[in-house]
Amino acid sequence: MGRVRDRAPTQWDCVVFATVATYKTKKKAREHLFKDYQEDITIKGIENILKKIDTWLGETTFKEPQKGNLELTVRGKRFLRFAKRIVTSFQEERAPSTERTLPKIVCLPHHVYITSQLECDLRARHPNHEDQIIVAELRLDARGDDGFEDEALFPLTLGHHEIAIGGRTTIYQEELQSDVLYGTQLEVMVPAAYQADQMSLTELVNEYRAMVPPAGSRSRRLLETWITTTRISTPPKEARIVAETYESAMSIQRASDDHQRFGIKSKRVVVAPSDVALPYKAGSRFGGKGVESSRWVPLHHEGRAPKLDVYITTTNPRPKRLDPIVQILREICEKQPHLSGTLRLPQPPAVRTRPTKQ
Repeated sequence: MGRVRDRAPTQWDCVVFATVATYKTKKKAREHLFKDYQEDITIKGIENILKKIDTWLGETTFKEPQKGNLELTVRGKRFLRFAKRIVTSFQEERAPSTERTLPKIVCLPHHVYITSQLECDLRARHPNHEDQIIVAELRLDARGDDGFEDEALFPLTLGHHEIAIGGRTTIYQEELQSDVLYGTQLEVMVPAAYQADQMSLTELVNEYRAMVPPAGSRSRRLLETWITTTRISTPPKEARIVAETYESAMSIQRASDDHQRFGIKSKRVVVAPSDVALPYKAGSRFGGKGVESSRWVPLHHEGRAPKLDVYITTTNPRPKRLDPIVQILREICEKQPHLSGTLRLPQPPAVRTRPTKQ
C-alpha cells in the first residue's frame, strides 16, 4: 500500500473538532452540526475527522472519555485555539464588511485609567464634545500571551479594531506594529506597618505567601523568571503562593482584610505590576475603604527592579489617522509617573570626613 497523503485539516474539520470540544460527546456534536450547519454527518464521519487531525498532529487531542464526556489533551487545547481561528477567518472573509466611523481600542480592564482620559481629551477637542473613539475591555484572562494574541492581536489583523493596548505581538510581527507606551515594575502590597520602602525578592519568596496572577500572564512569568535566574533559595511553590487569579480586586480584598486583622504579623501579600496596583493605592479615586491597612512597595533584587513594558499595537504601517490618538496616549502616560512605579533604593550613609589640621 502506498504512503498515506499528509492532509491538513480543512475548515469543516475545524468546525467539527470545535463542536466536539464544546459539547463533549460525538452524539451531541452530531446533533448541533445538523442544527447549525444542516450537515447530516455520521458518528463514524466525526471519528474519521478526529483521527485525521490526530494523525496530522502526530498527537492525540482527546483523552479517553470520563463519565461519557470527552476531554481535550494539552495538545488538543492548543489545536482548539487554532481551529477557532480558522473558522473565524472563513466567516470574516465571507461576511460583509461594516464601516465603522470611529476607531476602536481594545485594552485590559486596568488600562481604563488612561483610556478614560483619552476619551475625555478627544471629546474636549470636538466642537460638540462627541465621542471620537470606541473603547472595549478584554476579559481578564486575556492578560496571558495566548489570550491576548487570540482576543486582541489576531482580531486586529482582521480589522475588528484599530488599536490594542497590552503585550506586543510575537506572531504577527510583519502585519502589526508594536511600540512601548509605558513601562511597569512589579510591586508588593504589604501591611501598612511594613518597615522598608522596598521588598527584596529573597524576602518575598522566603518569608511571605503571595497572591499572584496565573502562570500564563506576563507579570507572573516575569516573576518566575527572576526567581529562576537569580538562583535564590526558594521553598516549594505551594509554600510561597496563596492563590493564582486574574481577579486583582479579589486578591487585594483578601490581603487587605488580612493586613487589617493581623497587622505586621500578616504574611499574605499581593504581587502585581505597578499599573494594576495604581487604582488601589491610597489617594487614588478607587483606593477604597480599608486601603489604609496596606501599602505598596516596589520589588527588587540587588537594586534592580523586575520591569515589564506595555505596548500600543496597530496595523503595520500605522495609519496616519491614528497618530493623534497615539500621541495623546503617550502624553497621558507621561503625566502618570506612578504607572511605572518608582524603585526607591536605600541611600548609602554619608561619609564623614575629619577636618585636616592646618
